[in-house]
Amino acid sequence: MQILSNYPPELILAIIVFIVIPSLVAMYLRAGLYAKLNQKNDMIRKLIHGNQAVTPSKFVNEVISRFKNASYQLDQVNTVAIIEQIYSREKLGKFTYDQIDYFCRLLPNLLLAFGLFGTFLGITWNLSILTQELSAAVQSQSNPVNQEILKSLQRPLTAMSIAFVTSLMGLLFSSILTLFNAWKNTSLLKYQLFSYLEDYLENIYQPQVQGDSRLDKIVNKMVSQQEEFLTNFGKTVRRAVEDSMGTVANQILEGNKKASELAQRVYERFLESASTISGAGDKFRLAIDSLEEKALIFQQAADTFAESDFPQLLSAATKDLSDTQKNFSKSATTLAKTSDLIQNALLEMKSASQALLQVEKQIETVNQTSLQVLQLESQNQTSLAEIIPKLEKGANSFASAINQIHQLEARISQKAESLVVVEESLQKLLAQVNQYTQVMKQEIAAVSTQLGKNNQDFLRSWEGYTNQLGFKVDTLNLDLGYSLKENLVQLRICVENLEQMHREISTLRSFATTMKNSSLSDSSP
Repeated sequence: MQILSNYPPELILAIIVFIVIPSLVAMYLRAGLYAKLNQKNDMIRKLIHGNQAVTPSKFVNEVISRFKNASYQLDQVNTVAIIEQIYSREKLGKFTYDQIDYFCRLLPNLLLAFGLFGTFLGITWNLSILTQELSAAVQSQSNPVNQEILKSLQRPLTAMSIAFVTSLMGLLFSSILTLFNAWKNTSLLKYQLFSYLEDYLENIYQPQVQGDSRLDKIVNKMVSQQEEFLTNFGKTVRRAVEDSMGTVANQILEGNKKASELAQRVYERFLESASTISGAGDKFRLAIDSLEEKALIFQQAADTFAESDFPQLLSAATKDLSDTQKNFSKSATTLAKTSDLIQNALLEMKSASQALLQVEKQIETVNQTSLQVLQLESQNQTSLAEIIPKLEKGANSFASAINQIHQLEARISQKAESLVVVEESLQKLLAQVNQYTQVMKQEIAAVSTQLGKNNQDFLRSWEGYTNQLGFKVDTLNLDLGYSLKENLVQLRICVENLEQMHREISTLRSFATTMKNSSLSDSSP
């Protein structure tokens, strides 16, 4: 209590309000946040190990719901973005987790700033009062010099005590909070929480809710359209062949039946005529008479054959066959145009694959741009490393200024031996300032190291996303190539079948022409 009585009440109240109470509040919030994150990590770790008795919290259920909806709608889900967005809404009391974490990380540096502010305020006040008192002591010649100097040094020493007390309390609680933050490291727990959630969602939960991706939907649609086209094409070709060739085949069959019947009749008549001629050989006259009768019969048979419709029917059948062949040629031409359209569609699909290759090249360009950005960031780190020596030069300049003050004190000590106490105090102040300078150097070096680490993490994550995207593009190109090859093979098979049918129709047409010529040659004698 005697030590506290030496300081003003305002100083003690300011230390309690601005240093002690915020430090205790930060420690309380940090401990609560650490407990919450540790609880979430334990729960997710149990879910990863397959413990079905664990009931997921509201946070985990919301993450799972968002991930499930995104898996059905997107080709690639940004798991980290979902987790960060939901984590940013989690609260401890009236404050979010990020606000508490930021406040706990900011307060130690703020306490350092308070301590340094009090130090330099006290030093400035001390130097101004010391200058005024020394000037008054030098001007007054009636009083003894030593007594005047001792009385005048009481107020400067009080101001210096204020400076050192504020710095001491700020540094003390800053060190305590820094150690407490290192003990209750919520940043590490947050990283573990994100890592566990990402592992659980992508490796355990995603296979259960995996839906069709955009690429799968496109491929399935193409397959269904191709199957529908092949089915309709087969039905159309079968119907056309049956309609055209069925009628022609029936007409040819009927014509062949009629021709065979007529030939059978003619053959029977010739047999009858031959038997009649051979039987009438004994009697010439009777033979001539019978020959005349048979000639009349043969003439009647020839007239009957001439009056029959067989040549006309055969000619009509040949004409119908020619028309059918023309119609089939038109169908083949239409089919050729259809195959050309399909080939154009295949060319368009090839152009789409080339566009995908161009997109991949653009992605590579973006990767190169990102690498350039990282190089610029490394240059910034180099510039920061160059700034640190300049800060050291500034610290050295500040030390030289302190040395000049030290020289001034030496001159004052020559005038009054009692100022030795002041000189010792100033030397302690110089040591304290040098210590602050070293602390600032260490803080700047730590910030530089953290920036380099963040750049490396960003580079690794960007390379991972680039590799995944390149793999997806390669898979799409391979699937399109396989489907195009299968479609071309099926089209070739259809064209070969049509060519074979065309050859068969030509064979039937030549057969009909041969039959017509043979019938005409038989009827001409």
